[in-house]
Amino acid sequence: MVDWAATRTHAHRGAPADRARGPYPVVLYSPGAGDPRSMGTTLYDDLASRGYVVVTLDHTYDAPAVEFPGGRVERMLLPEEFAKVATDPPALTVLLRKTVAVRVADTRFLLDALPGALPPDLRGAADLDRVGTYGKSAGGFTALQAMHDDRRIAAADFDGLRDGPSHRYPEARFFSG
Repeated sequence: MVDWAATRTHAHRGAPADRARGPYPVVLYSPGAGDPRSMGTTLYDDLASRGYVVVTLDHTYDAPAVEFPGGRVERMLLPEEFAKVATDPPALTVLLRKTVAVRVADTRFLLDALPGALPPDLRGAADLDRVGTYGKSAGGFTALQAMHDDRRIAAADFDGLRDGPSHRYPEARFFSG
């Protein structure tokens, strides 16, 4: 297993925001299915150096592990769930829809919680009226669906599929309305 959290970075906790140049747009990052949020560290560094407040999230039961306040840890269940339905296209479609719905709900929950959850120094520096989200693979699709579902969000997609989570199952389209 790779320790992505050990990736060398220029970022550090408690770094002061340059308030003279703010407020800064906020960017939410959604990783690919099974990937930890720390896998994109170098990109976060780059975005932060260009004047963005970058907030990352791990999706419960989708990331290798998610630790909640109080110390509760939930482990990844997605591979087990996928193995149960991999040869059943209708059941796979249901699982994919559920996975994306949970990921979008996570993203929207994070956005709702940001005003009180940001470190005190960033609360005045983050422009919560200018929010984007981006992601890689399943995170890219999550970003697009979150943008569709929540008008507060703009999105960028790094290789997530636009027509649903699987080209083999085009009935898994998510966009509506």
